[in-house]
Amino acid sequence: MDIDRKPRELKLIEQFDAAASDLGGHAPDIVGYQKVDDLTVLERKLIPVFVVPGKTDHIVIQTDVYDFNDYSVTHYALAYGKDDVFQPPVREKFSEVEGKQSIRDAHRALVELGGNPPAIDEIMSYVLELTRDVSVSNPLKLKASPRP
Repeated sequence: MDIDRKPRELKLIEQFDAAASDLGGHAPDIVGYQKVDDLTVLERKLIPVFVVPGKTDHIVIQTDVYDFNDYSVTHYALAYGKDDVFQPPVREKFSEVEGKQSIRDAHRALVELGGNPPAIDEIMSYVLELTRDVSVSNPLKLKASPRP
């Protein structure tokens, strides 16, 4: 059974306003997808967090940078509140990403923002190739070329 799914709406940021990135009243203006270059797009999300012991409201900015040249995504998180906390970035190859829909959405956003990444079919077939286990019946023989 094939379910006809409508693509989810993507919030695209045409122009990034650095003044809005101070997390003031305009913070929602920085949420969404933003083109970095023809092969790279980032997605920014605001995640509200309430910490009970210190009774401090925190807000986390999660930024995922999708690199369609390297076929990888780098995740950044920064928590603003009483004490600002920055987590070290985490980089994943597309083949390691559990939900592949995020890759498709990032690709679609980059194309809509005027980027020029490889075709999504090419990317997804590469990702599937890397995640597939290939059994080998005989040991592989490597041939070395003679040194000059």
